[in-house]
Amino acid sequence: MYRGLSVIAIVPVFNEEAKIGKVVRRMPRQVVDEVVVVDDGSTDRSVEVARSFGAEVISMGATLGVGAALRAGYRYAIEQGYDVVVTVAGNNKDAPEEIPLLLEPIAENRADFVQGSRFLKRGANLGAMPAYRQIATRLHPVLFSLVARASLLTRASTCRKPGCGSTSSNPTYTCGLSSSGTARRRFQ
Repeated sequence: MYRGLSVIAIVPVFNEEAKIGKVVRRMPRQVVDEVVVVDDGSTDRSVEVARSFGAEVISMGATLGVGAALRAGYRYAIEQGYDVVVTVAGNNKDAPEEIPLLLEPIAENRADFVQGSRFLKRGANLGAMPAYRQIATRLHPVLFSLVARASLLTRASTCRKPGCGSTSSNPTYTCGLSSSGTARRRFQ
């Protein structure tokens, strides 16, 4: 619970047994009420490791892709009545410790949606990413901010539901962006 808002973390995972435990363990439990790992057909021990660290697990049963895993996670969050959904990568590259920084603008009603990127921090390790992708990864949030006419330059991703600002109990859409900048739309 964060300032009266119930918070769920959705973590899509595919064959990340060596990393998923660290992700779940790093989750700030004082603000995240439930951690749900959505397994996208892993053939390793990702599910067992996630459960051993206290995560709820939704198994997709087959590899359907990260979009399907996120939709399943959002569906679960809506069914359970959570106020805020936070998406975190299952590969331990995001910073769950920064979730309170993302929740603050939502709790203060300054934002319904907060997008972030682990790549925006100066000196971020982009790994073996080709130069053209490094440039695009840094440029995308700036261009998106210009189009949205709002600064969207934070460090992880969060979406408030229902309907990103709608007070309706029957949302007409849910929006969000993953830390890689992939758009998500309504899944009902």
